[in-house]
Amino acid sequence: MREFNSFIDARGTPMLDAFLAAIPAKDANRIALMLQGLVTVERLGQPYFKRFAGYPFWFGELILGAYRIFIHRLSAQPGQEVYLMVHAFRKKTNETPQAELDAATRNIIRYYEAQN
Repeated sequence: MREFNSFIDARGTPMLDAFLAAIPAKDANRIALMLQGLVTVERLGQPYFKRFAGYPFWFGELILGAYRIFIHRLSAQPGQEVYLMVHAFRKKTNETPQAELDAATRNIIRYYEAQN
């Protein structure tokens, strides 16, 4: 089984909760259902997942229609994978905007700083 946890910002707000509250309810419900389904699939891969190369840590994106949720793997133990959802946005262009990637990597760094 796979687990997805949400990054919690400095105000104590889970990233996913804030994101889902900011988008149309129909889209939020669809994303929540898709995340529930991804918990049980045997292996994360296309068309719902893409891993980014060139980062010093494990980093990728969940592809949920027009929306993207960046994730960072915390544990890779087979059958008990744990991922941290660090940033989400609605994709409007073919390329992933650098500002969105930067926001996600900042949240990964903040997560580890808070652990110390």
